[in-house]
Amino acid sequence: MTYTATEQANIDIVHKLFEAEAVSDWDAYFALWAEDCVLHIAGQPVIRGKAAYRAFFDAAQVAFTVFSHFSHTILDLNAEGEDVVFRWRFHPTVRATGKLVSWEGIHWMKVRDGLIHEDWNYADPAEVQRVLAGVMEARS
Repeated sequence: MTYTATEQANIDIVHKLFEAEAVSDWDAYFALWAEDCVLHIAGQPVIRGKAAYRAFFDAAQVAFTVFSHFSHTILDLNAEGEDVVFRWRFHPTVRATGKLVSWEGIHWMKVRDGLIHEDWNYADPAEVQRVLAGVMEARS
């Protein structure tokens, strides 16, 4: 597929986001979000603003301490104007067992002027809970 220069730049922002995440460079990660960003995360109240997102993210990190490594793979991606839509697979490694687990989801992001302004992030909450429950059971 051929994209405009703006669409390609928006796609590049998504790749930079996951590159920063893969090496836990959270300053680089959050530098890609607009100050007034809005996040719609399945099963969560709407998050408004980068500071609120960072607070949510920091609190959620406790749940992810069971993983020694995690990364995303982009399975499908499309861009049109400021919209970047992609399907992803999250595949963390369980610290206690070394086992790789995974779940999939979809992001629909609005990217303008090199920053993510809005994100709809959907992963089936039941699937995520099933995977995390299995991880916690393995730790017991």
